[in-house]
Amino acid sequence: MDDWYANWFGPDYIRLYPHRDTAEAERQVEFLLQVMNDLSPGDRVLDLCCGAGRHTRLLAERGFRVVGVDLSAALLARANEDGRRFHLARGDMRRLPFGPAFGLVTNFFTSFGYFSTDTENQRILEAIGSVLEPGGRFLIDYLNSD
Repeated sequence: MDDWYANWFGPDYIRLYPHRDTAEAERQVEFLLQVMNDLSPGDRVLDLCCGAGRHTRLLAERGFRVVGVDLSAALLARANEDGRRFHLARGDMRRLPFGPAFGLVTNFFTSFGYFSTDTENQRILEAIGSVLEPGGRFLIDYLNSD
């Protein structure tokens, strides 16, 4: 099986999901803040598979120190289009280039489970665990639990 995900998330991807907009991201970030009601501005958040940065931007606007990571150069370029108050990094979710620096890792819009083996998917969970501070948390938005 080829690495289809390495090329799929290009400029056409955004046109495929026009309903995945800022209004939707606002609702999701509000839900996050209600569920994790002890988060404070200044807390460090990693937005894993941040895509075009919808959630990254909103979290930064609320005062969080946010880093967005994505494999897609095209989506990161989109996230970088307007003035931003967050950092972006291109990377593979199985190998995150950080130490335990984040109190929260978010993974919105079902970007987990793309790999062909459970071992590869386990590497993602291990990478997430390695970047969380002690007591840190992980929020995953996943549409297909099967």
